[in-house]
Amino acid sequence: MKIKKTLTAIGKSLLILIGFIIACLIFLFIYRQIRLKTDLDYLRKQGYYNPVSVGDYSLNLLDFGNKDGNHTIIAMSGYGIPDTCITMRKMTSPLEEDNRVIFLDRAGYGASGDTENEMTAEYIVEDYRKALANSGIEGPYVLMPHSISGVYATYWESKYPEEIEAIVFIDCTEMRSMGSDSFPTDNVSFERLMNTLDKSGIGYAALRTVLPKNPDYSKDEQHIEDILALMTYASDAIISEGLKKIENINNVWDIIVTNDIPKIYICSSNAFETREQVTENEALSDEMIINITGPYFSGSDEERTEKAYEEFLKEKKNIRDEILKPYADKLGNCEIVLLPGDHLIYQQKPDKCCAIIKAFLEESFTE
Repeated sequence: MKIKKTLTAIGKSLLILIGFIIACLIFLFIYRQIRLKTDLDYLRKQGYYNPVSVGDYSLNLLDFGNKDGNHTIIAMSGYGIPDTCITMRKMTSPLEEDNRVIFLDRAGYGASGDTENEMTAEYIVEDYRKALANSGIEGPYVLMPHSISGVYATYWESKYPEEIEAIVFIDCTEMRSMGSDSFPTDNVSFERLMNTLDKSGIGYAALRTVLPKNPDYSKDEQHIEDILALMTYASDAIISEGLKKIENINNVWDIIVTNDIPKIYICSSNAFETREQVTENEALSDEMIINITGPYFSGSDEERTEKAYEEFLKEKKNIRDEILKPYADKLGNCEIVLLPGDHLIYQQKPDKCCAIIKAFLEESFTE
């Protein structure tokens, strides 16, 4: 009898616990829906939400600068970066007096809608084109991709060269032909976890308190950044894009059409030529020094450090000579400019990036 009563009590406790968990999940799900609406209203009031339909969902298109300017620049974010419209504007603001600058988030980014469709380069570019056409923003465009977006910009100019006036590649993925085994295809474990947590409501409630804060942001900018980051974490499109990375690179490499469209490639993370540049940009950490030389290096600490710098600079030169230059040659009319620094160079050195872009546009289009 005692065992039966004990089991009954345990069963009731488990039912209560399960009911409590279910109630919490329902509450968190409802909380997420309410916050999503509130957050979108806030973005709209701040001028950071302008949805443009591309079919079953909308892309968020932000229009800054001079609508009658010299060029229409399309900013394209790197993989998983939700706040390009804030961070890149530190660089683009000086361009906006004489140019129109469009920040167009693809599916799954920031306040853009999500999709379960496969994020192939073709699909992504067609979304961009639909959003611009439906907004009445006519080309030709100056594409300004960062990181993986260089793949999409390369597809765009090869497929629709008449729509592209110029391209500014900002430390973009250095394209080349890759075998399917070059990198693992399923490299989106973090994105899957964030997606699950966020859609359940747990992430949207909990992650708000632990998102990193940028000391250079105003209160409004930080709030906007938090909202955009949380919306991006819940994206199915981000997962698909990560899984399609190698396939997209291979496919686009094969269809590149060499042309005379003016292009410039601002190389930062692989631009290091001297030890002084590496030191100045703090590009080689103690952990990286150990990883480069290996755990069983037998020399002194000074010799280990010297060896790491040597190997680091050699690797960067190899990437420039063996990958980046052939890529630029295949694109045609593509100048490579070295600006050593972080991969987010537009955020680290916005003034220098802006000066390079201004000079490029002036030189390319001055009669």
